[in-house]
Amino acid sequence: MLKRFAIAQNRSPVGFNAALSANSILENRYRIVRELGAGGFGRTYLAEDITRFDEQCVVKEFAPQVQGVQALSKAKELFRREAGVLYRLQHPQIPRFRELMQANVQGHPTLFLVQDYIPGQTYSQLLKARLAQGERFKELEVRQLLAQVLPTLEYLHGEGTIHRDLSPDNLIRRESDGLTFLIDFGAVKQVANTAVRRLTPLKAGPTQIHKPGYSPPEQKQGQAYENSDLYALAVTALVLLTGEHPQALYDSYTATWRWQNRVSLSPNLTQVLVKMLAHQPSDRYPSARAVFDALNLYHLVAPQAASVSVQAAPSPVTQVSQVATVNVVGRPLPPPIAIAPPAPQSPVQASPSPIQRQMLGVLSGSFKLVWVLLRGGIKLGLFGLFLLLIGFAVPRIPRFVKPAIPTIELSEEQRRDRLHESYAQLEVAGEFWIGLVNEVFYAQHPQSRGRQLDPNAPEDAPLRQRWIGIGEEILNQVQRAQLSVQAREQLGRYSARDYDGWQAVLSEGEMQKLNERANERFERFFPEQQGKAIAQTRFEQIWYAIAADEFAKLQP
Repeated sequence: MLKRFAIAQNRSPVGFNAALSANSILENRYRIVRELGAGGFGRTYLAEDITRFDEQCVVKEFAPQVQGVQALSKAKELFRREAGVLYRLQHPQIPRFRELMQANVQGHPTLFLVQDYIPGQTYSQLLKARLAQGERFKELEVRQLLAQVLPTLEYLHGEGTIHRDLSPDNLIRRESDGLTFLIDFGAVKQVANTAVRRLTPLKAGPTQIHKPGYSPPEQKQGQAYENSDLYALAVTALVLLTGEHPQALYDSYTATWRWQNRVSLSPNLTQVLVKMLAHQPSDRYPSARAVFDALNLYHLVAPQAASVSVQAAPSPVTQVSQVATVNVVGRPLPPPIAIAPPAPQSPVQASPSPIQRQMLGVLSGSFKLVWVLLRGGIKLGLFGLFLLLIGFAVPRIPRFVKPAIPTIELSEEQRRDRLHESYAQLEVAGEFWIGLVNEVFYAQHPQSRGRQLDPNAPEDAPLRQRWIGIGEEILNQVQRAQLSVQAREQLGRYSARDYDGWQAVLSEGEMQKLNERANERFERFFPEQQGKAIAQTRFEQIWYAIAADEFAKLQP
């Protein structure tokens, strides 16, 4: 039995094809540029579509290792039928599947899958370059990656498709704009594997499309759920943050992940990654949206609309501009306002100013008073007469009241954007200050704890305004505290180790002085925290930042 099986494996399968050479053309359309890689079901090529100005694309061949012409024919038919699900996918961060075609290669009819080519580097390549420089991905960069990938997964899962093969190799950052794409779907391999498994004599066992080190336990057993992709995404994040292979972070004996001693992360991201990596699927987040909400990544999603110009209808009133510019978020700016020239007025005699009228009135009144006094027999000397006239003649200039500057009411979106810009200018990490605002907000509104404010719900508008107001109040306090750039950049990363380091350097008297100064400054700028326990809160981080500046002052 074993001998017969070995002989069968050594025979050339009907579907086997040698690599296509450069410049060979498929179906009078796709010119092969080079081979990109090879897998169990065939090779992948970079090609040029000569019917579309040599636009680059990816051509994947389907050359399954099956025996017999009839089996190969059926496998192709199944692949063609089941691969149809991939053509429904229309997302700006998923390479578009163009067509499924059959071409005659070396006398063998072969199926090819054609999709868009994304010029850029995979995150595996990016990490390799970082490690060569002694660097790794920072937490903010990984959060930005998650902010781009999670909505794409949400769309994918909504279409009933699971990627099954997430890893740094299958995430590519486009050169032109840094946008992250999901490539090399395990779903394609799943379709191919299903087609082959139905026809091969060895049918035992479920399909096992998984990435060693990245796939969750259930996927190794042939089962895949939406949060199987979330598990793989969490492993990807850890690899980028630590620079280690998954096998170095996973204890196979206890079936647990051991990574928290390799990298220091915010409590929020740590908690989310731990839950994404849960052994049981039921213990993980149920969806990509749930992870996105748990990390509160809304502020990291960049608008994809580009700036374009569209011709506007000519205006009969003004010729200021015939072009209306669309801004980066896709909303057209209001058209220029035509201001009509003032209507001609007939010349009129200049009227006296208010001060001139007061002067005339006072002088007239003072002369009348002098005349009355003289008629009454009151004798006035020349000097007295002079003083009387001067006293009444000098007008009382009215006090100038500065006109009130009209206040421009900013919209909720404008206030929120200004808040983000202000914290960015202070170089305070977004995850830190947003978490700090959340702490204060939920302390004031405990009934809202555990739910995300809907940015479009009118009933949430007062709460959203309050959240922004808290952010503005804290921003004002942080600005008044005048923390150094180094202290602000470190917010969210301070720990007891910093305090121990200061204690090791300073004398007992200097350490007491540091504590007194830090406490005084903290209570002066954050008086509402006086008497409260701030340990394990983000306000403790601000105390550390103030103390770090005081430590710097005590250094020679």
